Amino acid sequence: MTQKKKVLEVAETVVQRRSTLVDYVWEKWEKKVSIWTIGRLLQSAGYRWKRMRKSCQFRRDEGLFRFFEKEIQLLKQLEDKGEIELFFYDEAGFNLTPVVPYGWQKIGTTQAIPSTQGGNSSVMGLISRKGGFRYELRNKAPKAQDIIDFIDQMEVKKKTIIVMDQAPTHTAKLFKERIKSWKEKNLYVQFLPAYSPELNLIEILWRKIKYQWIPREAYRSNKQLVMNLKLILEQIGQNYPIHFA
Repeated sequence: MTQKKKVLEVAETVVQRRSTLVDYVWEKWEKKVSIWTIGRLLQSAGYRWKRMRKSCQFRRDEGLFRFFEKEIQLLKQLEDKGEIELFFYDEAGFNLTPVVPYGWQKIGTTQAIPSTQGGNSSVMGLISRKGGFRYELRNKAPKAQDIIDFIDQMEVKKKTIIVMDQAPTHTAKLFKERIKSWKEKNLYVQFLPAYSPELNLIEILWRKIKYQWIPREAYRSNKQLVMNLKLILEQIGQNYPIHFA
């Protein structure tokens, strides 16, 4: 096996720093390879040193996830045929501790983002693939009754399904009791399996707001953060478009 193949074989199974790979190659094949050689070999094979992404997939039931993935696709098809209305619900928290995004910066310079604590705000949101969006901005996390009141304001014209996760406020006794009366008005709730945020399309919206749309200056004070949040939320689908596949 060539030196390059050996390094790449290790890289496929051991995601570590170059110095660790140097030790691993020596222990396994008694070959001395410099960290620069390993870096060059990895780059030539298409590897890049970058931040890893957090994921829930290691904690979820993969079989259940795939089943619900198909169920969501079926619901989308029914919506496309005009047989149902489909919405995705969730809450998102915002505070003065900024999400640090990537951005284009000149070599030798680093752009800084204001970082402060406090300023907790919470948004309840309902979004559809067709562009419908409703929200409520609050200065604290909503309780089960707050979510019930928010959903109660929906105008149901045909069979409507709301997709949401199984957060404690969504599975509270008060909330579940309300589900029964919603069914009488042709409104249904579809709970997602645990650790499956990828199935909830509104998560795409939250990521865009946090990572792309909130300007750096918004983190200077709670007043500025709330003002920018309101501006973005009011213009979702207009100046802040979002498209679902």
